[in-house]
Amino acid sequence: MKRTFLVLFALLLLAGCGSVVGDFSLADGSVHDDDISVVNGSISIGSDCQVNGEVSSVNGSVEVGANSVVGELSAVNGSISLAEAIVVNGTLENVNGRVSVGERSRVAGSVSTVNGSINLESGAVAEGTVSTVNGRIKLTGAEASAIGTTNGNIEILEGSHVKGRLKVAKPQGFSFGEHDPVRVVIGADSKVDGPLVFERPVNLFVHDSAEIGDVEGAEPQRYSGDSP
Repeated sequence: MKRTFLVLFALLLLAGCGSVVGDFSLADGSVHDDDISVVNGSISIGSDCQVNGEVSSVNGSVEVGANSVVGELSAVNGSISLAEAIVVNGTLENVNGRVSVGERSRVAGSVSTVNGSINLESGAVAEGTVSTVNGRIKLTGAEASAIGTTNGNIEILEGSHVKGRLKVAKPQGFSFGEHDPVRVVIGADSKVDGPLVFERPVNLFVHDSAEIGDVEGAEPQRYSGDSP
């Protein structure tokens, strides 16, 4: 998550570098040939838009309408929500807030949060790693290059495909008391090509129709039906 903290630092500097203070809105069908940077306000990009630059927010949400194309997306202290059929030409990063990637959307890099859930809907593709420290990751009929977390549950559901490794990392720094096991569910018709590596206790549930790679650090529990 080193890159995420660098993004946080860079975004906080934007307050003195020409950022808009307050809300920013881009009408449907618009073309914007520059970065969009907002402090203490939300960003709303309409449908069928093209943004030829980075989109970033400090202390506000980011929403992108259907069929739009944007550059790298990042936020601190606000949610990021993509409608269907969005193209993100870069990474998608959030520090304190959820990330939602709509149906048939594509992110040309990694998708990451520190404190926030990540949700990829049916047909969504993340060409890089989907990772979080303290949030849930859920793929529903979606695709990712790899998956990583430290303290968040993972659900790979409804024919989702993880092309590489799925890893639950050991928490860093001091730890007080026992932690509840992370819950990992590999649902019906889903597939994880790479190894599943667990550096801390997990409860791993794998549907009878799912396919997984080698498992290190856990014992898979097979199940049938809708949920374990």
